[in-house]
Amino acid sequence: MNKLTPIVLFFLLFNPLILAQAKIRFSIPQTVSFGTAPSIQVGGQGTVTATASSGLPVSLISTTTGVCKVSGNTITGVAAGTCTIQASQAGDFFYNAAPSVLLSFVVVKISQTVSLGNLPSLDVGGQATVLA
Repeated sequence: MNKLTPIVLFFLLFNPLILAQAKIRFSIPQTVSFGTAPSIQVGGQGTVTATASSGLPVSLISTTTGVCKVSGNTITGVAAGTCTIQASQAGDFFYNAAPSVLLSFVVVKISQTVSLGNLPSLDVGGQATVLA
């Protein structure tokens, strides 16, 4: 009976050419998860982190491009509303594609403050101009 040495077995199992010819494919499942949702105002930016259990890189897209845009892992608020980010990982030779996951959070309007200049003295029935 022939025995395979560990080195030969390793070569057979992990040599891409042999695996491709034998049409062998590993199918290890993986998941994707998000970190904490950012707080973003219209015109502001925040960071989103998403990781795959496999350690492979995760792709992020906005499914609400009228509210927020994605570049890498930076989210930019475009308009007030609910921003939804989709994270996906396509898999590779060893790992299956991960099911996509969604993260939703609110992009808020920018706060505004109105300041008045010096207020003039005014008599009852009189007129004055106030600048803001």
